[in-house]
Amino acid sequence: RDAGLKAIPEDDPIYDYLDKQGMSVDMLRLCWLEFRRKYSDPSKKQKDWRAHFRNAVRENWYGLWFERDGEYLLTTRGKQVEREHREAHREAA
Repeated sequence: RDAGLKAIPEDDPIYDYLDKQGMSVDMLRLCWLEFRRKYSDPSKKQKDWRAHFRNAVRENWYGLWFERDGEYLLTTRGKQVEREHREAHREAA
């Protein structure tokens, strides 16, 4: 962000993955919020944190969604994370 770059640029391969899987950008956003919370500690370094994030999405590290009949839905954990971030956003506004 300091260099004026987007955290996940529009040409990142993760968007191709979302399209192929039929996943929404909203789910990517939830995963990003959890990933950012976990890895915002400066002592946690990654050589390629974007690749690390792509792994988090592909492997559903945080258990935020599940697939049923070709549709991705939020798990209970996913709904909790969504609510938590929505409430934090309201408090910040």
